[in-house]
Amino acid sequence: MMKKNVQLLLSFIAIAICLTQNVKGQTLVHYWHFNNDTVSGDHLNNLVPDYSIVAGAMIVNQAVPGAGADTGYVDNFDPGDTTLNVRMGADTPGGIHEGIRLRNPNDSMECLIYMPTNGFENIVIKFATQKSSNGPGSQMYDYSVDSGATWVTTGLDSTSFTFAQSNDWELVTLHLSSAADTMIKNNAKLVLRIKLGTPNTGTSGNNRFDNVTVDGDSIVIPTSTAEVVSKHGQYSLYPNPAGSVITIAGQVEGMKTIAIYNISGQKVYITNCEDKNAHINIASLNAGIYYVTVTDDKGISSNKLKFVKN
Repeated sequence: MMKKNVQLLLSFIAIAICLTQNVKGQTLVHYWHFNNDTVSGDHLNNLVPDYSIVAGAMIVNQAVPGAGADTGYVDNFDPGDTTLNVRMGADTPGGIHEGIRLRNPNDSMECLIYMPTNGFENIVIKFATQKSSNGPGSQMYDYSVDSGATWVTTGLDSTSFTFAQSNDWELVTLHLSSAADTMIKNNAKLVLRIKLGTPNTGTSGNNRFDNVTVDGDSIVIPTSTAEVVSKHGQYSLYPNPAGSVITIAGQVEGMKTIAIYNISGQKVYITNCEDKNAHINIASLNAGIYYVTVTDDKGISSNKLKFVKN
């Protein structure tokens, strides 16, 4: 009897561990795989993600303010057989395989990854990278919480990367700790900056990038799949059932975060809104039942609404 009780207890512990690990699984917030027809040619810029659940993400390559001429540039190339950090089946056999190159001269350039983290914390950035035979041998990283007005390294676990001599593709993983810098989480103005080391003044040589991802821990998680009506009654949702657009109507203006979850509790969309009413395009969502949370600027989740997508 004692043996059975011990086995039962161990089983419950194992289940609890599995559930904890699932709860702690991060959400893919932004993903650039570059495998599309719009990433083609020289002097590419303002590259939006191929997948994103928070609006406003973009990769921008520009001259450092005050440095003068914008000399280095970005173009596309075929990264070959690298599968490092491939997500969502983006590297399909026979499909389009593209990456980007930051080309020399790059001594006065900076690559900025605008990555809003509305509704997320403990951010992890990953990307595959490679240097050409005479390209810059290192990269330096910092970040901004105010859209590039100031730059810090407080929450970064690593501020530089040096390539191996083999020139093979390598995976870079950067952790932005919300505990070390609370401004990292739930921030629409978060930016990662990449600068290339030497040699970076010639007219040849580059660093290559592919499969850039941003993951995070969800801050607002529905407590159950049951519909809950706000005790204050501030918000209503219509139409319900819905086709391609829903409206979330409130009584007061002010910054609020609106998140949509599927029936499994996975976050599928998030945005910020300052108006009383928010009009959200849900055309890309699959048919089914969804839940909406509205969180004010103090982080208080005040409402959860249920709707059906036709």
